[in-house]
Parts: sequence; structure tokens; C-alpha cells
Amino acid sequence: MEIRLARPDEIPFLVEMCRWFTTSPFQFDDRLEGIAGGFEPAFGREMLRSPSTVTYVARDGEIVGFIAFHPLSPISEYAGKRIGNILLLVVKPEHQGKGIGKTLVKKALHHLRNLQIELVTVGTDLYNIPALQVYTSQGFFPRLVWHIFRFYYDREFSLSPLVRPLSLQEISPFVPYFSRPLSLLKDKILNREALRTYLVDKWKNQIAQGKIFCLGYCPNDTPVALLTVQQDSLAEKTLQTPKPVYKILDLLLLPQAERETLITLLRDVSARFPASLVEIWIDAEQNDTIQVVEEAGFRLAYSGITLHALLER
Repeated sequence: MEIRLARPDEIPFLVEMCRWFTTSPFQFDDRLEGIAGGFEPAFGREMLRSPSTVTYVARDGEIVGFIAFHPLSPISEYAGKRIGNILLLVVKPEHQGKGIGKTLVKKALHHLRNLQIELVTVGTDLYNIPALQVYTSQGFFPRLVWHIFRFYYDREFSLSPLVRPLSLQEISPFVPYFSRPLSLLKDKILNREALRTYLVDKWKNQIAQGKIFCLGYCPNDTPVALLTVQQDSLAEKTLQTPKPVYKILDLLLLPQAERETLITLLRDVSARFPASLVEIWIDAEQNDTIQVVEEAGFRLAYSGITLHALLER
């Protein structure tokens, strides 16, 4: 078995290998039938062609697997640790169970350790037992379980007269409640406060630049609940949808507001943005939020897990 760096001319073949992600958020959801026009591994193409991605292939006469990773995440500067991310791990179905995945992970960790990377993250399907066994055998441990809920436009809702776009100045009361289903925010060895400050500043800049659309529930014209949404062009390319795909990034509620306001916001989005689907990613520990999105007509589509590994120098 030969393990070596991928050549540029091999990238198109590796992209096609991403079609074997049968448990990915794009393929695991059987409700996408009739919504998606097909499956094109645009996510793999974007990751593998990124200049910052390092890719190793396993060859046994032919390419039988590969691993792709980012050797140094830009977020490292704010987290206080040098962080690497495993992006993709693929082994041909007929070669699975032979230790190839484990060998590729070992190679990636060796590469990252030589770069003085201190923490490595990887995400996978919560029920992908073979992948979890590979990662945990190499020192990874669970850090965050998360769910994807989707609204499939299988029912109709109306616009609410109490929901309107918010200005950048109006989001200030919500900053203390800002949170994302990001595993790094749960790791105590990191500078979580600096990391959160960076994420909040980025959030504000994206709203100011119009990259994120911000809606508020505003009784008496004063926002008490906030929702942000962004068009997901990568999901559109992957699923080949006839209409846009939107992703809800934030769902925030001030202490004095009722939870029903969030349900109103979620239903307003489905009426305001004609689309193929809308999705939201939620930390599995946020039971109240899960209940809210289900009451708003969203359904569980996928469950994932993010694992971390600490690398000794």
C-alpha cells in the first residue's frame, strides 16, 4: 500500500469518489427525493481544490482512498491554539475494513504534528460506526453532537406583520446571547472568549455587508427575537435544486420574549423566501430550540458529531 500526496491531475477523480458519502447530509435524507435534481459532489470539489487543502491518497495498484485536511485553520489566531481540520476521508467500498482509513488518518496526524498543530477536529455522521471507530482509535474524542432540521415547503405559512428586517444597530441587545453549534466553543483548552468575540465581529460584518439577512420579531416596533438566514449556494450546486436553498444561522431570543415568537420567525422565513428547502443546524443539547423548530414545521434530517484530538509535540 502506497500513501503519498495527491497529484493535481488526480483531483477530478477524488471529487468523483465523494459520491460514496452515502451518509452525508446531502444523501442521507430521503425526503430530498422530488426536491433535489440529482447529486453533484460540489462540496468535495470546493474542498479539494482549495489552495490550503492537503490531500494524501492510498494506492494499491489504483487509488483506493484519500484523506484531505486543512493544516492550519485561520481561526487558530483567536482560539489560542494551532488547529487543523480533517475535511474528507473516503475509502472505496470494496476496500473498506482493511485498515486503509486508519492508515490515512495516521498519515494526516503525522503531517499535522510536524507542523506543530495542537488540536485537530473532524466531523462525521453520528451513526457512521466504522468512521467513529477509526477516529477514536487515533485519539479523537466526541466534543459536539448536532442535528440538521429542514423545512421542505410541504405546507404554507403567511408573513407576520410583526416581523421585519433589522438594522445592524438593532442587533446589539442580542450579542450576549450569540451562540453557534461550533465544537471549538465547547473546548476548555481554547480561548473561548476571544473566539466568541471573533465570531461576533464576523457576524456583524456579514450583516453589514448584506451577506446575511437579519429578521426580527418586533412588537411595538422593538425586536425581541432575531433570526439570520443565508443563501447556501454550495447546497444548491450539490443537490441541483430548481429553487434556492437557505440556511438559518442564528435563532436568538431575549429573556423577556415568549418562545412562540421564534416559531413565528421560522414560519415567516418559509413564506418570505420561496425555496427548495430551508435548514438549520442545532446543538443536540439545545432541547428547547429543537422543540421550537419542530413546532414550526421543520423535521430532523441528519445527525452529526464533531470530534477533537490533542496532538502531543
